[in-house]
Amino acid sequence: MNILVKNAEQRPVKVAARAGFDVERLRQDFPILRQEVHGKRLEDRVCFTGYVSDEVLVDLYNQADLLILPSIEEGFGLPAFEAAACGTPVVTSNTGPAASLLGPAAWAFPPNDVRALTDGLRDLLNDAPRRRAMGDAGRERVRSFSWEQAAAQTHTLLQEVGRS
Repeated sequence: MNILVKNAEQRPVKVAARAGFDVERLRQDFPILRQEVHGKRLEDRVCFTGYVSDEVLVDLYNQADLLILPSIEEGFGLPAFEAAACGTPVVTSNTGPAASLLGPAAWAFPPNDVRALTDGLRDLLNDAPRRRAMGDAGRERVRSFSWEQAAAQTHTLLQEVGRS
């Protein structure tokens, strides 16, 4: 949180959650983050939105300089793909498939390496041309993924399994 508010040229930081998010974890972590924000007098720069609708989420992605997905455990990483589709560069841990699937649209770090994350965020927040290139790469990359394609591949796989 410190690097986001210190080196972001006074850009606001928004912390959002979606349906399906681990609500219990949210209840545990938000008060701790809120205390840190309050203790550092950053209330004017950090916004905890809580749950947001899909429409609001798209607006947030489009306004964001970065999507930061610092998961220790991650499934597919759908938020990373949603952000990339909006042209928002993605910073994600290297535990899930998002970084490798998004390629140059994402920057990955080991999930427990705070220094790597801090250095990466500082570099990206201070390099607008790199963020633009990552955003362009993200828009291009997500075009190669679709629910129809996933359904067709799943159908083919299930047919092959059924034959064996």
